[in-house]
This record gives sequence, C-alpha cells and structure tokens, in this order.
Amino acid sequence: YVEVQVFIRGNRTYLLLRQNMNGTTKPAKADQFFSSFKFEPYQNSGKVSYAIGNTTFIMPSQPTLSKKEKEEGETEDDKHSSFLSEEKIYSALNANTGTSYVVAKSTVSKYFRSKSIDTLMGVLIEKLKPQHSTAKTIVTDFKQGSISGKEMVAVDTLSGNTRKTRIWFNQDLFYYQFLIASKEEIASEAAQQFFNLTEIKEEAATFDVASSKAKLITTDLLSEDSETYKAAHGALSYYIFDKEELPTIYTALNHKYTDDTTSTGTRVSLLEFLNGVNDQQTPDFLKKLYQDNKGADLIQSNILSLLPKIDSTSYDWYFKTLTTAPTFKLKNYWPLFTPLRDSVSYVNTHIDQVLQLMQVQEYRSSLLGIISQMVNMDGAPYKALIESKKELISKNMMKDLEDDMVLIKADEYPATVYSYLNILPTLNLPQLTDTYTNKIIALDSVPYMRTTAFATRIVAGLSLDPQLLSAQLDSLSSRYNIMSAFNKVGKLTTIPLKYRKHEEFAKLLLYNYLDEEYSYPEEIKLLGNIKEGQQTYYVFDFSYTEDDVKKTYVGVCGPFNSKVETLDFDTYTSYSTFETKEKDWLKQAKLMVKTIKNDQ
Repeated sequence: YVEVQVFIRGNRTYLLLRQNMNGTTKPAKADQFFSSFKFEPYQNSGKVSYAIGNTTFIMPSQPTLSKKEKEEGETEDDKHSSFLSEEKIYSALNANTGTSYVVAKSTVSKYFRSKSIDTLMGVLIEKLKPQHSTAKTIVTDFKQGSISGKEMVAVDTLSGNTRKTRIWFNQDLFYYQFLIASKEEIASEAAQQFFNLTEIKEEAATFDVASSKAKLITTDLLSEDSETYKAAHGALSYYIFDKEELPTIYTALNHKYTDDTTSTGTRVSLLEFLNGVNDQQTPDFLKKLYQDNKGADLIQSNILSLLPKIDSTSYDWYFKTLTTAPTFKLKNYWPLFTPLRDSVSYVNTHIDQVLQLMQVQEYRSSLLGIISQMVNMDGAPYKALIESKKELISKNMMKDLEDDMVLIKADEYPATVYSYLNILPTLNLPQLTDTYTNKIIALDSVPYMRTTAFATRIVAGLSLDPQLLSAQLDSLSSRYNIMSAFNKVGKLTTIPLKYRKHEEFAKLLLYNYLDEEYSYPEEIKLLGNIKEGQQTYYVFDFSYTEDDVKKTYVGVCGPFNSKVETLDFDTYTSYSTFETKEKDWLKQAKLMVKTIKNDQ
C-alpha cells in the first residue's frame, strides 16, 4: 500500500512516494513528507540580446532560425495567397523550463492595402486565439515609441497553458511574438524581459499601406515573368477592390489569360469581386463580355451566374441565354444554376423550360437539387406543381442510379441520389420509390445512404423491414434521420418510448452537434439536468482519446418543457465549450446554459 503524488512543472516531472509499512490494516502515520515539498522559484535564465530585422529582443538563450514546415496539401502557389511573405521564425529555449520563446518576422506584400492597421491587427489577434480559449482572454493595446500593437493573453482550456502574444506592423514589416507556458512562467523575469525590453527601430516611411494597388496588380497579372504573375494573382486572395477601381477591373477582364479554364483563374477571381463592388455600367459590361468570350465556357458560365445577383432585372436574359446556349463543358455545374436556387419563384413560373433543360445530363443533378429545395420549403407551396410533373422529373431516375453507382463505388458524393430520395415521396410514385430505395438499401457498404433511403420509405408510407428499423434506431449515427422522417409524417409516437424520452433525444442532439463541431465522441452519457421552472437542460459528459489519453468533456442540450411530452425538432440547442470535465461539472454546465439563453 503506497501513496503517490506526481507534479509536472516546466520540463521536469516530480514523483513522491510514501509506503505504509502497516499494509492495509492501519493508516500510515501522519508525517510532513508530502506537506514539506515546495517548489523553489525558477533560476534566472540567460539574457541574450538578439536583433531580428529592425527589432532587438531579449531572449533566454541564443535563438535559432526554424525551418517553416510545408503544410499538407500546400502548393507552390499557396505562398502568394497571403499578404505576408518571407516569414522567418526564431525560437530560443529556456533551459530551466523547456519553453520556447518565439518571434516571427514577415514582409508585407507590395500589393497590400488597409485603411486601418488597428482593425487589421484586431482581426489577426482573433485568428491567433487558442481554439478552446475562454472569456478569460484579454486583448490590450501597447505602444513603443510611435509603433502601436496588440497584446493578447489567453488560456487554452484543453492544455491549461497560457498564451501571451504581441503583434505589430513597422512599415512593410510584420512582427509576431509569443510564448505558451504556465501562468508561473508567464509572470517570470525571463518572460517580462522577452516582452517588455524589446527595442523597435522605426523604419522610414517608404510603404504607403492605404494607397490603391489595383493598377499595380492588374499590370503585374500580364507580366511574362512567372513569379511576378503568381504574386499578383495571389494578391487577388486578399486584396479588396473598391468602386473607384472598377475601371481597372473592367480593363483586366477584357484580357484573355492562360488560366481562363481554371476555377481559380484570374478572370474568375476578378468576376467574383463584381458581386460586391459594381455600378450601373456593370450589367451591360458583363453582357458584352459574355458575347466576346464564345468558347470560353468557364468565363461565360461565371458571367451568367453573376449577372442576376447584381441586377435582378437580368433574370430573363440569364435564363434565355442558358436555355439557348450549347451545353457548357464544366467540371462543376453547381454555380451556373445559383440564380435559380436563389429564386425558386422564377423556377415555378418557368417550370416547363426548367424540366426541359433537365433532360441535359450534365445539368440534371444541379436542377434536381433545386426541385429538392422546393420540396423542402415550409408549407409545401410547390407540392402540387412538383407532383404534376412527376413523369418528366422521374424519367431518367433509374438510369441516373446506375451512373451514380460508379460514384458510390469510387467513394464520391452522389448528389443526384440524395435529390431523388428527397423528391420521391412528393411525386407519389410508390412502385418506383419502392424499387429505387430497395436498390440503395441493398448497398450494405454505404450505411449513410441506406439511412436516407430508409427515411424516404417512411415518408412515402412504404413497408419497413422491422429488423432494419430496429438497427437504424439503435444507432446514434442514424437515429435522428429516422425519427425526423416519422415526425414529418406525424407518426413519431409509433417509435418506442425509450427513444422519445427527453434525456435520450437530448443525448442524440448533442451527439450530432459534436460531430459537426469536431467528430462523434467515443462515449457519451447523462450526468444530470438543470431545471429552470418548466424548462430542463440535460447535462452529459463525452470523451475522446487524444494522444493516447482519454479526455472527458461536458456538454448540454435544451431547453425541454417538462410538461410537454412531444418533441420539437427545431427548438433545442446543444452546446459545449469543450472544457475538460471538472469535479464541479454542474458549475460548468450552468455557464453553458447561460450562453444558450443569451444567444436565444
């Protein structure tokens, strides 16, 4: 029989062990072994003065230049997509604690413009917050000479560490200084020196951050030098054009570029800006641009998609052009039909032409998505219309399923299948619905599609396999879709009561919420509830294994009316701060309930 205490401090671990020589029959004699253990203050670390660019920092040791690791999926072009480049990261180790003191320096792109550096720093500070920070985050301003910056002190609730960060701009240079450590080290002399003894030498004003860079960008987009072109094209990722710069955009759009066939090409990117920045000349300019770009399918399709967004009187021009033009050859047809998704009332008025267009195989999936959207609308205003057109809508259904089987086997998303499954109950074609859904249910290897097909059978009023129904309800990953389908047709009470209990439904909702926020938890169980009058919030703990360590957190769902047995699928809220579960989990849960109520 032994007693053990373990402490982790900085880069050291301490273990204290006391053996009870009396075994388990008598308690150990009281002594001062554990209580006498005390931590001494950290010894003073080194004090190295080190210049990085035009700034001198006091570091605990000689810093080293770190090699920036390439992120997964990062391409050569990605390095131009930020207004910060040539990043250099320096880190110095505090040998007494094992903590790294880090400084990063970057150069601001010559294409960058900002009317307010202070606002920009506020945005950057938000991005630098720990993923699981709390209301304890404190952001303040600091000033050194004429240089102003932002300081953030935040606690990461998962690790328990404190992150202190300072950022500032000095003409075309950006500095980012941070330390992630315990509260003790954040308050230490080494940390105070690191942040407070920094000396900044102000650069001469050679960079006008507020001036327009539109002409510079569009000129460099025509450069034959590939690096110049890539840098200018990358600027389209962060530069924001204003109305005064529209003539420059128009001129650039009249040029043809070698990347006109790619969705991230120069002209596709420039066209996107016109959605937010345009004037009275824009509609006529776009119509002419469309006519001047015959054969450039991607450019023409983007013009078609854009024009009704900025000029609602252009819907007829858009639709007439779409229905009379040769079939566009595109990798993604979804954007081409955005105007119709944005105005299903226009689709309603032109339903026959839309259904005729749906006979074009390349367009069918996108148009079925719109019909599915109409079926889902509150009050079912288009139900009778959709049912009256069932022959045309279902004409290619079985053939499309054969084609989608290829996508399913390739583990690609079969959008057409989901649209048909959503539409079928409205079409009132029981025999076809039965055949279609059974073919999908037979796909044992695709559980999420089986669930959707089974839910379609519920809404369509078809027979259900009792064993499959039981299996679908038993699984938390499929139960919500099945319950929602029964609720849609007013048959929720036919589901066994154990699934309809408030606490069980709350558990299901929180489970799905966690998947959206992070991933499905490995375990989830009820801890208790919080009652406020007739309202009840249910509290759960849930766990994940992270770095081979099981970690448990707390989440809540509600409010449920304790006087009402029926379930409302639209009024309950699930929430978690992803803070590790504490002994007083009820206190944690009450704070989450307060957040839910404040957001309502």
